[in-house]
Amino acid sequence: MALDYTSRGMRALVTTLRDLLPAKLVTADASRFAVIACKQGPYTIPASGTLKINTTTCTLTAGARTAAQVAAEITVSGIAASADADGRLLLTATVAPTIAVPSRIEITDGTANSALGLTQTLSNAVRLAIGDPPPIIHEHEIPVGLLPDCPTIGIESLGSKSESPRRGDMATVEISIICIMPGGIAEREATLEAVRALSAEIKSCIRTGDGGGRAQIGGSVYGVGVTSCHHISTIADPQIQREPKTNTYYGVVAERYTIRIWDTGL
Repeated sequence: MALDYTSRGMRALVTTLRDLLPAKLVTADASRFAVIACKQGPYTIPASGTLKINTTTCTLTAGARTAAQVAAEITVSGIAASADADGRLLLTATVAPTIAVPSRIEITDGTANSALGLTQTLSNAVRLAIGDPPPIIHEHEIPVGLLPDCPTIGIESLGSKSESPRRGDMATVEISIICIMPGGIAEREATLEAVRALSAEIKSCIRTGDGGGRAQIGGSVYGVGVTSCHHISTIADPQIQREPKTNTYYGVVAERYTIRIWDTGL
């Protein structure tokens, strides 16, 4: 007796994400560092010019200076200074983001800011980890009462419909994937960016046809007869919502996918 199409599609998708997603998120975090680029050099540094990065003040040599010369004078814990091929000074965070220690670069009121083409800013690179701790993946609805420090994913069925039979039956199962990232109003942009990154890594897991055969999602065999899984649309754009039970805020995005399943009747 054939399995229910919806159950088969849900099982395939949930198994795929539980097997593949945690490692993908850790890999993504390892390459997501805050970066700030200055304008193209050379620079004319004022007398007693300073650059203030993450509460550390660096005093720079006055006069005409190349990006490489300025980079050599910047010593800030967790920051690497370098010159790119176009002569720009680059400031790169060397600490991968975690919930406790964000990857961030904050420029405050240094007197050399104008010469370097900088303003007082906090880098808009991701400052929240998406893979540490590993995500919790719920089949069906996400329960009320979320963990305050853990990415959470809910996979819900939106129903299925049969297609015209072709040597068996073909059905399309519609599924929503809801991504939730801990965050808050104070870190609004970082939270929204993190939940976008989480959703993007989910999309990269759900690819089809890697082995050229049937029952492929994410390059492995999950679910008898599953032939494809595709992103269809964004149900809800990334936004900040309040969790009523704990009165905490989270970044949320919801995506719609379709899974096609072929049933030979065996």
